[in-house]
Amino acid sequence: MKNLCAAVTLGLAGIAASNAMADDNMFMGAEFGRNNIRISAGEETNSDKQNQYGIRFGSYLNEQVRAYVSLHKRSDYSDSVDLASIKAQNYQFLLSSDYLFDLGYLVKPFIGATVGFNRSKFKLTSIKTVEDTKYGFVYGAQAGLVAQVDQFDIELGYRYLKMNTKGDLTFAANAKLEYTLDYSKTPYLAVSYKF
Repeated sequence: MKNLCAAVTLGLAGIAASNAMADDNMFMGAEFGRNNIRISAGEETNSDKQNQYGIRFGSYLNEQVRAYVSLHKRSDYSDSVDLASIKAQNYQFLLSSDYLFDLGYLVKPFIGATVGFNRSKFKLTSIKTVEDTKYGFVYGAQAGLVAQVDQFDIELGYRYLKMNTKGDLTFAANAKLEYTLDYSKTPYLAVSYKF
């Protein structure tokens, strides 16, 4: 599954990148957001909120449609419970496309779709240390507002991604913690430069 997700996403990214290279409307930018991932572990579900940083590269295919690839990293999470500690890392590689509604104003609303994959790494330290790294397919949508000022796009958006990342941490003969990353919600601010 990991190889299939990577192959599909990289293939789509390659197509988008080759189209972008042939276009004069390429852009590159950075993003900052507050990412909330819902994690199901056993009978419990928890939401974990961390800062998320990203970079993006893409192209305007016409005045109203843009396509881009992006890479996002969450701030590392760590917590301690009794005699155990857990650390988590999360990366997302995404391919997105947006439709911008031109209403005749400087600020344009947009809506779009996203596919990609998620890489999560968990490390549990107790009597011994166990690690689990998993990849999963993600898909979802984003919407927001973008102001286009000269060569810059300044964007406020909200992205929802459905995730299917599942794994387990086995730290004793009869002790296994199974987990699922259910979804990701991110309000964000992005700034891009068109060249």
